[in-house]
Amino acid sequence: MKPVNTFTLLCFAVFGSLALLSTAYAQDRVRCAIHTINLNMAYDVIDSENFAQRLDTIANLLLRDLDSGNRSCDLIGLSGAYSKRQGTFVTLKEMSHPCRCYNAGHPGWTAGEKLTTRCLASYLQKKKGWTDEVGPKIDINHQKGEIGLIARQEKYDVLDGVVYKKLLGRTWFGMARKRVLGTRLRIKDTGHILPFYATHISSGVQPFRPGTSANNTTKQVRDLVSAIKNWWHPGDLTPIVVGTFNFKRGTRCYDIMSKDFDEVGHNYGYDGIEQVWIGKETSFPGAQGRMEAVRYEDLGVFDSDSTGLSDYSVCYVELLTPGPDVRDLTIDHCNFQSRFALGSQPKVRCDRYDLKFSWACNYIPRFTVLVDGHPYHDPRDNSSFAHRLCPQNTGSISVPAHFLVSENSYARTVTVELERPDCSRTIGIQLGRPAIEVFPFLHQGYAYTAMGTQNPEQFIQGVTEAHKDVQVIDKNPAQDEIEALWDRRVFVHGRPIGDPNDPNSLIVGFVINYKLGYVAEPIFCNMRANALVDPVNLSATITKGQGTKIREQSIVNDLPLENCLIFDGFTEQDYCDRVSLTFDVEAIDDAGQRCHGRQSFFANSLLCIVRPDYSELLFDLDSGSVKDRIHDSVTRELFMDLLATLGEDEKAIAQQRFPVFKNRIANLVRASLAKVQRDRNLWRDFKTTQREHYIDTEQKIFQQFACQKSFAEAQARIEPLRETMIERALSTPIEIFAHATVLDLKEAEAVSQLMENLLFEESDGSSWPP
Repeated sequence: MKPVNTFTLLCFAVFGSLALLSTAYAQDRVRCAIHTINLNMAYDVIDSENFAQRLDTIANLLLRDLDSGNRSCDLIGLSGAYSKRQGTFVTLKEMSHPCRCYNAGHPGWTAGEKLTTRCLASYLQKKKGWTDEVGPKIDINHQKGEIGLIARQEKYDVLDGVVYKKLLGRTWFGMARKRVLGTRLRIKDTGHILPFYATHISSGVQPFRPGTSANNTTKQVRDLVSAIKNWWHPGDLTPIVVGTFNFKRGTRCYDIMSKDFDEVGHNYGYDGIEQVWIGKETSFPGAQGRMEAVRYEDLGVFDSDSTGLSDYSVCYVELLTPGPDVRDLTIDHCNFQSRFALGSQPKVRCDRYDLKFSWACNYIPRFTVLVDGHPYHDPRDNSSFAHRLCPQNTGSISVPAHFLVSENSYARTVTVELERPDCSRTIGIQLGRPAIEVFPFLHQGYAYTAMGTQNPEQFIQGVTEAHKDVQVIDKNPAQDEIEALWDRRVFVHGRPIGDPNDPNSLIVGFVINYKLGYVAEPIFCNMRANALVDPVNLSATITKGQGTKIREQSIVNDLPLENCLIFDGFTEQDYCDRVSLTFDVEAIDDAGQRCHGRQSFFANSLLCIVRPDYSELLFDLDSGSVKDRIHDSVTRELFMDLLATLGEDEKAIAQQRFPVFKNRIANLVRASLAKVQRDRNLWRDFKTTQREHYIDTEQKIFQQFACQKSFAEAQARIEPLRETMIERALSTPIEIFAHATVLDLKEAEAVSQLMENLLFEESDGSSWPP
């Protein structure tokens, strides 16, 4: 078997030359050259020797560019590549005719009748010395009608040996004069697949040419675009179409092509009819990218004085393949938006989420949304987000996702996938489970505060000792009684210890008392419906028991969600009878979901009373230890301000003289502090700050009471809060008075002067920090 041709002939009509660059498979961009040639051999009486001479001349012209530089692909597209015997009348269908392929003055070359495209390839191969023969061992047809393509077989693979061909425009007596021809070529160096097509569009009405008209030319262009888009495969580069188009910018046909293709020549000042068009990524979604034109050269129109044939024209285009394939995909969020009932009876709950994702590619991708591994379909209209086109190659988009909710099916896995399965991101979401929660409190209109516990509904809020909300039966319960009633604990805001109005007192801590008693005031509740669809109907069964027996039971319908009265409180007799009350509430929503909530109350309760401790100041501003702490804090802050104003050299000197600065400023600090501590506003600020600390600490105490399962565990968690409260009672006034002293000293000229003189003081060898 003889070697396969170095030049492979493919059916294409092109008139220029093109250099291309590819995308995803190579690290570096690759240069590619394409010549497009209009041989213009259609209507001449051809002398075989002159014809061969023309092909030889063109071969010499092409060899100037072939293999010049490091390129992975060389393509030659031909139009007007057919011949007719002498005296042949113009046929209605432009067909291929063989011509004599003379040796053109090169002894030893094989002569014989061959198609024009094969003759030109033969000349190129002989001149380059690549093979002995242009053999027929090629998987595709080389020429159809006047259209041909030559490709370097060593640089390309023809995918599946498929050639695409289609007649364009209207026919005349069943025959059409123009066509498009092309194939898909794999660039061996990069792996990119380049769809390449050639054509020749009619120039409108022409004498003695049946079927030619302006309307037919428009139809040829529309047929051309439609055929190429139908042949195109996702994952290929965008197609390239070359040939003699016989229209220019500003015409209707040019506008039609421009919707899906970009014409290369006009960017380089070319305004001829032999054109090169590159497909737009928006029109070919899922493309691996597109070739980028980096050079365009109109080699000119060559006259026929030497051959006796019609003029011919040649163009050269140089392209680069796309850069490395860049893909990035991020799911920004999948957030709940709303909930509603879908359909008629029976209705189904539907949760709407906002799915937002971002991507960055060097092509415009398509995306698909999957839920639990299957393409997502909107339950409202069965629409999907499968193979949707992104608006651009980089950006973000939000899409609505609706999930039907069935019982015991609340987890969803949402995946966003670009058109290739190796580029996807997944996020898990948990749909809300239907529930009704009960939050009890005293005093209608109380602002209930969630404690952040796993079961906050167990505990009554808003209970205060000052309002006599509770009645105490046993003031000193034993340790085992406290532990036995731990599940029946009630948190009580106790009366303060000491006089809050005493100007010399402030909160220095807290005291907790445990007593036995009952809640005597009416108990209300707010109810929170979770994952339910409005309207929600609430009904409750209130059961009052004594020991293990039911004393009475009642059913209440159409309960409000807020300020719902549960019962009027317990009495001393209830305490003695060990009465309990259970509040069972049922919620039914518009989607048919049912859920239950329960709240239990006991007359025999453990009252956990937390009381703020107002005492005399724990410190004296005149004491040595407190003064030392304030003096040290003030000195350091002032010195740091000084260092911030100095350069590196001066800063190093100043740091060595910090002890001098500390001694010199001591008297100024004492004088300023004596003035500051007489400011009653600062004392008021101090007491306010300490009150805020206590409120925050009290909330944390209640949270620990709610979270811990035993009295011992609660005590262990509360003790560090007590120590922190005492420390704050000491550190807060030091911070307040130190800051006020710093502000006062910054305005003093003596301090500024001391800082200026510091750099000129003698160092004692110490440095900063001490």
